[in-house]
Amino acid sequence: MDMKNKVSVIIPTYNRPQELQKAVISVLQQTTPVDEILIINDGSLEEKVCMCLSSLFSGIQIHHNPQSLGGNFSRNKGARLSTGDILMFLDDDDTWTTEKVQRQLEIFVNDPSVGLVYSNRNVVNSKGEVMRKITSKSKGKLYPQIFYENLIGGTSSVAIRRDVFFQAGTFDEKLPALQDYDLWIRICRICNVGLDAACSVNYTVSENFKGQVSGSGEKKKEAVKYILNKYSQEIEALRGSNKRKVESNLFFYIAKSYKNTSYTKAIYYSLQSFLKRPNVKSLVILFPDLITNLLRK
Repeated sequence: MDMKNKVSVIIPTYNRPQELQKAVISVLQQTTPVDEILIINDGSLEEKVCMCLSSLFSGIQIHHNPQSLGGNFSRNKGARLSTGDILMFLDDDDTWTTEKVQRQLEIFVNDPSVGLVYSNRNVVNSKGEVMRKITSKSKGKLYPQIFYENLIGGTSSVAIRRDVFFQAGTFDEKLPALQDYDLWIRICRICNVGLDAACSVNYTVSENFKGQVSGSGEKKKEAVKYILNKYSQEIEALRGSNKRKVESNLFFYIAKSYKNTSYTKAIYYSLQSFLKRPNVKSLVILFPDLITNLLRK
């Protein structure tokens, strides 16, 4: 199989040198080698750490932000500085299994209509122990279904054709959260989506929920408000139950982010989600013990 696509891996990082090294090593262990790794330092990587990383692979570039400007800015900066036909993003606390790059490239080669490929993933703790798996079967034309649920997942699981990334408009740097979901909506408008059915990504869930963007309820609430305004015409055009399905999904994201920091707010937004559209996901937050017991029977 001819796979001439040049692959650029973009890793934004913020004060996690040990995790970053594991992430980089997982890229270097791929069965299909990548062409370049761009590390965008948004924190304070020490000179020794930079030298150590640079020695691992001649294709590693380390770029420093003048100050902390966030993941959206760093990913966009890495994409602009990259030279690859295929852009792959990796968060500094996540890792890939060894065949991730190979599996995703094969999908691009086999189907030119695919502009983004995502992988299923393992959810792991800080020790790397698999707690559960997140799997999907969704692929092909995912618009407008992507409005009803983030079918694609996070940035560490995706590979995107360079031209598609820039045509869709890159990561929205005004968003405090849900920046990946926002970009997937725009990408799904313009191309098909491919699926690597293997769990090729190890997604790390931090014990420090307040320090992880995905666990910040206030940021998620602000992001949902922004997205509802940004796509107001498209959401309005869905009408009726489909419009309520979008709103229910976004309220659920807020509820899930509050689950570990404010149970009262988690219940409030779970209820809003359920009232917009009755769904099992909201009930899991509203009545976690009841649902767990029912599933065991």
